[in-house]
Amino acid sequence: VPIHGRLFFQWMHFAFPLECPYPFPSDTVRPQSETQFKKQTGHEAYYSAEEMKDMLQADSSPALPHLNCDEDADECLAMWTPEEELVQHRKVAAAPKHGGVEEM
Repeated sequence: VPIHGRLFFQWMHFAFPLECPYPFPSDTVRPQSETQFKKQTGHEAYYSAEEMKDMLQADSSPALPHLNCDEDADECLAMWTPEEELVQHRKVAAAPKHGGVEEM
């Protein structure tokens, strides 16, 4: 597995999920700035503290059982995709800036 490939980054995500983002295949997701998201959807990019509190209160489902990957490897690898591609610098459109500060 090339260390500059998507599969290596995918393994790193599974080993360190909080530190390494999931490496989606090229052209499957389109990152946006807060300004771009608000312009396209009309919504804020973040939930307010009150909205988060309401969601936590509405979620009364019981906690999921701990997943034992030694017993059920298929469940652990559910997000694993075997698509390899070498990492290259991808062009991402910069957010428009006005006077050095983005509009909110």
